[in-house]
Amino acid sequence: MIVLAELLGRKATPWLLCIPILLLGALSYYLVETPSRRNRRLLPVIAGGYAVAICLAVAVARSNGHYDTSAFGRPTVTLVSYGLRGSGSLSGLKSNPFLDIMRISYEVPDRVRPADEFLQGGLISGPEGTPRIVVLGDSHGCMWASAIRTVIETRGITTSFQAAEATKPFIDLPVDRSRAGVFTAQERIDFDKARMAWIARWKPDLVIIGNRWSLSLESDADPLLEFLESHAGHVLLVEQPPELDIGDGRSAIQWLCYQRLQPRDGIRHYLPASDTEAYERGRSALRNLAKRYRNVTVMPTYDLYAGGADGHEALVLDGKNVVYFDEDHLTDYGAQLAAPRFEAIISDLVPAELITP
Repeated sequence: MIVLAELLGRKATPWLLCIPILLLGALSYYLVETPSRRNRRLLPVIAGGYAVAICLAVAVARSNGHYDTSAFGRPTVTLVSYGLRGSGSLSGLKSNPFLDIMRISYEVPDRVRPADEFLQGGLISGPEGTPRIVVLGDSHGCMWASAIRTVIETRGITTSFQAAEATKPFIDLPVDRSRAGVFTAQERIDFDKARMAWIARWKPDLVIIGNRWSLSLESDADPLLEFLESHAGHVLLVEQPPELDIGDGRSAIQWLCYQRLQPRDGIRHYLPASDTEAYERGRSALRNLAKRYRNVTVMPTYDLYAGGADGHEALVLDGKNVVYFDEDHLTDYGAQLAAPRFEAIISDLVPAELITP
């Protein structure tokens, strides 16, 4: 009853379902179990039922278990290709089962990555020269990279992308502790030291930080922002988009199919947002940080994706374009919705004389 109620979109707390559960339990006992448990004539029927159940179980086990998503535009997710990785996780990238599942519904391009890329200034894009922009972050820094790259390529700005999935962008000074993420413990320490050294050497005009702020404390960012106050012209903290209430790690496009949402040109679909309290706490922390540090600016994104009467829904489908990849990450299409905002801020904060015509 609990599972079927949820599948039918009739969510209810378990105690509210106690009456129908008890009623159905009594009916099944008196009308099914009692008259049939000693009836030998039903044995062939029961055996046949077992055989059918086993065949169905085998068929389900051998299928990929995914809905047909051909009615939607095939979303591109370059998040993975922008992330830096340590030697261990890099070697297992091609055989990653999570990526295999992603590729069923999404276009997931990859790229050739040197094993020591995370020590050599990260992924550098643009003309030769000193990077004027540095992008830091966890998977959200990787997520915004496609929109940022759209801007910097048209303006000829050399940029270093130094974001890594499952790895918070923050540092501890001195660097003596590690939350490894996609690195070994020692690689993470080396990565933090290298990031700081490159930024101190380059003195970039702008450092962009993307992070899942709903899972971070305001104090987590202090050591990094104190360092950047002395070694960067400006720091841009990018709000995360609202998080979908679809479950941790679930594919948004598969969820849309499960909900039987049909894409139509010109029609936008929204789904409920989850953990709005933590989300708002993260937004508040960003604004507090901007008040405390002279060179910190916040780029809002909430208004680009939020909807509903109370603002507690998130844009998940724009026509046939899927906006979200999973519960908290955007597809490239979703990230590109923020590209005009990145362009306006970069035009304002990066000195014009450093921009190649």
